[in-house]
Amino acid sequence: QQQPQQQPQQQPQQQPQQQPQQQQRAALEGRRILVVEDNKVNQRIATRMLGLLGCSVVIAENGQLGVEAVAREQFDGVLMDINMPVMDGFEATRTIRSLEEKDWNQSQSQTSQTSQSQSGQSQRKPRPRRLPVWALTASFTPEFQQKGRECGMDEMLAK
Repeated sequence: QQQPQQQPQQQPQQQPQQQPQQQQRAALEGRRILVVEDNKVNQRIATRMLGLLGCSVVIAENGQLGVEAVAREQFDGVLMDINMPVMDGFEATRTIRSLEEKDWNQSQSQTSQTSQSQSGQSQRKPRPRRLPVWALTASFTPEFQQKGRECGMDEMLAK
């Protein structure tokens, strides 16, 4: 007797997985990034690479200008060079963290006063999001990494 032939089972069609580059682009699409870098060539490279990922980029040519930009504008992240004239990346990051702390304390004080006067109870306002600061450095030494963590940098990236 002949056995009936089995039909191969058809696998359900799977959606192709996104490529890592597409996933990165989707995660960064529309993000506003501040690049604090004094070298014109590095500025162009960072602008081009971030642009390919769908980011809009603002350039600050030194740490002081970077701090001023953060004080007046909203960003989703900061790429911070370390060695720059006027104010280096470590000091700029410390200053940004100090501004965040000052803003947090000020918003808590205002929220507390407003809430108590309006309802008789204190309502805590959620803490503002911490601005990610990623260091860009050619000097990727353990000392620089430690110093970066101490001043409040979130990541250290080698150029």
